[in-house]
Amino acid sequence: MKALTHTLVRLTRTLSEVFEKSDNPEEIIHALLSAITAGEALGFNRAFVMLFDNEGNLYGYMATGPVSPEEADKIWREIEEKKLSLEDIINSYSPEKVKEERDKFSFILNNLKCDREYLNKPGCIIGTVFETQRATLIKTYELEEVPEYIRILGTEEIVIIPLEVGKKKFGVIMADNFITKTRVTKTTLLVLESFALQASTALSKAYYVNELIEKIKELEEMNRLIQEYHKRTLELEKIANIGSLIYHLAHEFKNPIVVIGGLAKAILDDTPEEDPRRPFVEAIIEEITKLDRILHHTVQGLRHEAFKKRERADLVGLIEKKIKSLEGYARSKKVKIEFAKPPNPIYLNLPIETFEDVIENLLNNAIDAMPDGGTVNVWIEREKGMINVYFKDQGTGIPRELKDRIFDPFFTTKKKGSGLGLYNVRQILKGLGGDIELVETTPGKGSLFKIYLPEVIP
Repeated sequence: MKALTHTLVRLTRTLSEVFEKSDNPEEIIHALLSAITAGEALGFNRAFVMLFDNEGNLYGYMATGPVSPEEADKIWREIEEKKLSLEDIINSYSPEKVKEERDKFSFILNNLKCDREYLNKPGCIIGTVFETQRATLIKTYELEEVPEYIRILGTEEIVIIPLEVGKKKFGVIMADNFITKTRVTKTTLLVLESFALQASTALSKAYYVNELIEKIKELEEMNRLIQEYHKRTLELEKIANIGSLIYHLAHEFKNPIVVIGGLAKAILDDTPEEDPRRPFVEAIIEEITKLDRILHHTVQGLRHEAFKKRERADLVGLIEKKIKSLEGYARSKKVKIEFAKPPNPIYLNLPIETFEDVIENLLNNAIDAMPDGGTVNVWIEREKGMINVYFKDQGTGIPRELKDRIFDPFFTTKKKGSGLGLYNVRQILKGLGGDIELVETTPGKGSLFKIYLPEVIP
C-alpha cells in the first residue's frame, strides 16, 4: 500500500508538470491516457477518449494500450527491457506516436460515437455520468441493453469518467482491463476522478490559449489588410482633390478599424485581469481608438475640428504632460526628452485633445528619427506676437530632395507610417492661425521643426 501511494504521488506530480507546461490538447490527453494505462500505477489495459464536436456529438478521439494479449506481452516486455520509468511513459508524447495509436485503434475509434439526441435520452449511461460528475464502473453483463459505444469495446467491465470543469464539458474517458480482467476498486475510481479533473482544467487552459492565439492571428490578418489598403491609397494621384482622398480613406479604413476593434474587445472580455497578455490587448484597443479618432478628424475636416471645443489651456503644462506620457516609449528607444521649461505659464485658447495630437506626433517623429538613441530638445520662444515651440532631434535628418514633400498627404519615409502625421499637424495649426516649418535638417545630424501660434488665436 505504501509503495502504491508513493507511485500515485509521483504520477500526480508528473501529470501536473505536463499539464502546467503544455497548451497542446493532444499532448495533455496523451499524458492522461498514458498515466491511466501505466503498469506501475493504475495499470488499466486500454484507455479511450471521446470528445464533443461543435454539434454536441461525442466521437472517438484517441486511444492507447494493446489490441491483443500478444501485443500486451510485447509492450510489457519492452517497458521492462528498456527500464522505462513512469515519467518516461507519461512524457513520451509525439504526433507520430499518437497517429500510430490512432491507426492501430482506427476500427474502434471510427465507430466510437454517441450523438447529441441519444445523450439526452433518459437512462443514457454517458448522460448519467455527466449528471453525477463521478467515475462510473459499468458491468456490461448486468445491462439489459449494451450501447453500441460500449459493445464495440468487447469488455465485461469498463470505467467511464467525465472530462469537465465548471459548466464546460470536453468529453469522457473510458478505461478497461479486457486482457487481465483485473477488478476496479473504489480507490481507483477516486484517483481517476482526480486525474480527470486535472486534465479538464489543463484542457480548459489549452483551448483558451489556442483560441486567443487564433484571435490574435485574425488581428494580424486585419492589420495586413490595412497595410494593403494603405498601399493602394498611396497609389492615388498626389494632385487629386483632398475631398476624394478623404472619402477614399473613410471607405478603405473604417471597416477594418471596426473589425479589429471588435475582435480586440472580444479578446479583452475573455481575458482575465491576471493574464499577462491583457496589457497587450488593451494597447491594441487604445491604438485602434486613436486611429479611429484621427480618421474621424480627417473625414470631418481637421480645419473645422480645430475651431471646436476651445478651452483656456496652459501650453507649457500640455507639453509637460505629453512628454511624461511618452517617457517610457522614449526610454525603450534610448532617447531622452529635455524640455527647457519657461518660468511662467503660457495660456492659449486651444482644442486640447486635438493640440495634444500635434505635440505627440512631433515627439514621436523625433524619437523615431533616432534609431540609435539620442536627445530631443524642446523649448518655447516668443516672437512678434507669436508663440514658437521648437523640436530638435539628433536623428538621421531628411534628404534635401525630400524636404519639400514632408507635409504632403500620404508622403512618409517610415516603413509603417501613414503619411498623414505632418499633414494633419499643419492642418490643425493653420486652423488655429499658425503653421509648422522645417527650420533646418542635416543628414546624419538631425532636424529642427518649429510650430507657431498667435498669442491671441482668432
